[in-house]
Amino acid sequence: IVGVASGRGRAGPVEVIAGEYTARSEAFGRSFLNKSVVERGQRAALAVRVPTAKVKVAVMEEGGKQPAQVYLVVSGPVAINTTQPALEAEVLAGEYVVKAAAGGRNATESLVLKPGEVREVVLRPPPPPEPRFPWELVVALAVAAVGVAAAVVYARRRPRVNTSSTSSR
Repeated sequence: IVGVASGRGRAGPVEVIAGEYTARSEAFGRSFLNKSVVERGQRAALAVRVPTAKVKVAVMEEGGKQPAQVYLVVSGPVAINTTQPALEAEVLAGEYVVKAAAGGRNATESLVLKPGEVREVVLRPPPPPEPRFPWELVVALAVAAVGVAAAVVYARRRPRVNTSSTSSR
């Protein structure tokens, strides 16, 4: 039956003999059941309720822009992974953790979705660190320059030894 997960699926009416019946629906890889006993001459309506909710997730930078690269993970009764900065999905009700990674920066939010609920989540990764002056590089270059200067001074102060020899026969 199409659309059961979003409350739009339908089958019937069906005429049956008296007895015990089970209406079953499968959604998100799980089975949902409703058992009922139908007596002779009785009209019965069996409905299977799939407890779904909608989640809308957006990943935003400071200033309201979406990041150029993002990895978004929704984990819970239904798992979703995407590289899109926005997501709208119908999921089973339950506890979820929504995580976003953008440029090495992460944002996480936990939420509980109740059946029929629509929840909007905006994740804001912290801003990138401010560029700083590379003092480590300056110090390393200064130490190297002092080392080279010391080697030059040492080489100039060292007495030169004449290594040429003349031999007489």
